[in-house]
Amino acid sequence: HFTRLFRSQRADTGTAKVTVTGVKTARDQLVAEVQEENLAGHKFPSGVGFRRAFLTFEVLDASGNDLWVSGRTSPTGVLVGPDGTPIAGEFMWHSECRPMTATEQTFQPHYQTVTREDQAQIYEERIRDPRGRLTTSFLSLANVMKDNRLLPRGWTPTVELARREGLGSAKLSAEALTRRVIPDLPDGHGGEVHDPWYEPKSKGGLGGGGDALTYAVPLAGLKGTPASVRVTLYYQAIPPVYLQDRFCSTPTRPDTSRLFFVAGHTNLDGTRAEGWKLQVVSSGAVAVPSPHS
Repeated sequence: HFTRLFRSQRADTGTAKVTVTGVKTARDQLVAEVQEENLAGHKFPSGVGFRRAFLTFEVLDASGNDLWVSGRTSPTGVLVGPDGTPIAGEFMWHSECRPMTATEQTFQPHYQTVTREDQAQIYEERIRDPRGRLTTSFLSLANVMKDNRLLPRGWTPTVELARREGLGSAKLSAEALTRRVIPDLPDGHGGEVHDPWYEPKSKGGLGGGGDALTYAVPLAGLKGTPASVRVTLYYQAIPPVYLQDRFCSTPTRPDTSRLFFVAGHTNLDGTRAEGWKLQVVSSGAVAVPSPHS
């Protein structure tokens, strides 16, 4: 019991912070600035690469009803848009396990500004296999396409540090190793995002420690008056994309059948992981000032 309580307290207070640092209405937009702080002392999420964290940003009316949501989920933890359809990148296979081509497979980029409900800031690692298809198999990892997991404070990858610690080898020099640990931040258009939170201080960046982004919400489409905003950081140890990839890639294997049974019979109602997502931390409701205040 003590161990479970300690782990719960660590999840509540020792993993991350998330804050709405500013909110205003300007012309035809509601603009909110959000900042996260990584308290874990390592990348978050860490461990196996299919784990992910994501932000849910909500614009609420005076009764607490949502008017606009980025990072909305289905009851099974699938990130969906306003019409309930999975957003781009939530699955790597078509329905009935029809394979997607490498060009059909996609993922959410690293955002600095979110403007639509079908965009979500997901902190994750996405990797393609030697054939160019996205994969969650440990045996097929070839090319990292995205790695925007939150970095720890004091992240300082330098060649000098690598050499001082005796890192590097004939196959992977200290220089190559230092380049390899630089995060991969795709912009969704074939380029890279230059985010100061993910750049070393030696290169003029902030040296890790968290992330910051802007939510710019069009006011014209809201069916109500915004009264507050709220941002919440969630974590998924086994996201839907991983389960689908396991079920579709090895459907007849005994371990797959066992996983299918366990996932299909797990009841998370009333637990901290209800909806197949674990709330890490939330800003709580932050009032939207009137345009003339």
